[in-house]
Amino acid sequence: MCENCEKKDKRIEFLKQQLNDLKIERFNQRDEIVELQNRIVEQKQYTEICHKKYRSLKSNILGVLKDSYQSIGLEE
Repeated sequence: MCENCEKKDKRIEFLKQQLNDLKIERFNQRDEIVELQNRIVEQKQYTEICHKKYRSLKSNILGVLKDSYQSIGLEE
């Protein structure tokens, strides 16, 4: 093989390796993306549960206050 062909062949091997590295990196990024999406879903679920508990607690507190006002003869 001539010197020029050897250089081209080495360049081709280098480019192939870069391509493989990029494929591996992309695959790893896909895993990271899926992990982030899962974390987003978990946070949304947590927020929904927290909001439901807050509304329930608020409703309970307002109900107790209303009952207390009514029991001492005060109205809202």
